[in-house]
Amino acid sequence: MATGEKAAVRWRARGSFTGPVRFEGLIPNGASVDVQGCDVLTIREGRIQRNDAYMNGAEMARQLGGLPPRGSLAERVATRSLNLKTRLTRGRLRVVP
Repeated sequence: MATGEKAAVRWRARGSFTGPVRFEGLIPNGASVDVQGCDVLTIREGRIQRNDAYMNGAEMARQLGGLPPRGSLAERVATRSLNLKTRLTRGRLRVVP
């Protein structure tokens, strides 16, 4: 889709996490990755001036093994821990059932 100087491009990338290089500190583990995203390009005089890329980084981290699976006990524990930390740092600790 495009209008004026802007163009949106939806994309999908698939591959395997292999090779000699770490990604975000993770050692390649052979995991399969299948992610989708959208880039919003600003184009002037036939050249790309800016590329704002959007994707679900948490989903990619899950596929790489960097986050626990969606809906798992480990994810629920991590979410509750982060929410507790947020409440403590904001000084608004309240008991949540």
